[in-house]
Amino acid sequence: MGLTGLAVAVAGTVVCASVPSASAQTGAELSLATDDLFRGHSLSEGRPVARGELSYDHNSGVYAGVAIAAVATRYDGIEFLNVQENVGYAYTVTPSIGIDLGLVGYTYGKSYSGGREVTYFEPYLGVTFPNFTIHVHYAPDYLSLGQATIYADIEANRAIARHVHLNLHLGVLAPVQAIVADGPVRSQFDWRAGVSIDKGGFALRFSLAGLGPGADYYAGEYHGHTKVILGISHIF
Repeated sequence: MGLTGLAVAVAGTVVCASVPSASAQTGAELSLATDDLFRGHSLSEGRPVARGELSYDHNSGVYAGVAIAAVATRYDGIEFLNVQENVGYAYTVTPSIGIDLGLVGYTYGKSYSGGREVTYFEPYLGVTFPNFTIHVHYAPDYLSLGQATIYADIEANRAIARHVHLNLHLGVLAPVQAIVADGPVRSQFDWRAGVSIDKGGFALRFSLAGLGPGADYYAGEYHGHTKVILGISHIF
């Protein structure tokens, strides 16, 4: 099944399961953001992005989701940006530790900052703790560039006041074959620190994000290491 087929299947599963039950939960979210970052790089060339997400979680631990994004391009108006789909299984080891195993697929349209249509997959493994999670992703063909990579990240979320959460992220991307000195993918790190205010189903988000070594490159020029991202979302 291709990514488009998977998106339809996941969306169909969520819609069909939209009636609440004792064994499953469904969710939907709409969001707007001033930029769309992926591992420190702007996918939207620094342009605003709208995203819609559907999710499905079963008490057995099986989950699935699909997210579709559109970007306000510089010259062509609103264009398709990307689709991200994932399926997985989460298992509770102890009351405070969980294991997460899944597969995520990415499809990028021509309006993404790479300037070409891309489809690729990443299996991943994660460990979940009360206030943070660790994930390791493996991409056999990262961004369809013909190079395998490993990406490891840690995400932390902590309440610092009523309705206010602090979010922290640190990730490292590395090619599997480090000896390929002139390969299209180089080792790099990315980080993000943000604050979210959640109330009444809405969330306001403010984040600082960056990457290194080197700067982000899109629209024919290099851009600063650090970016400011503002966003708002509504969970249904």
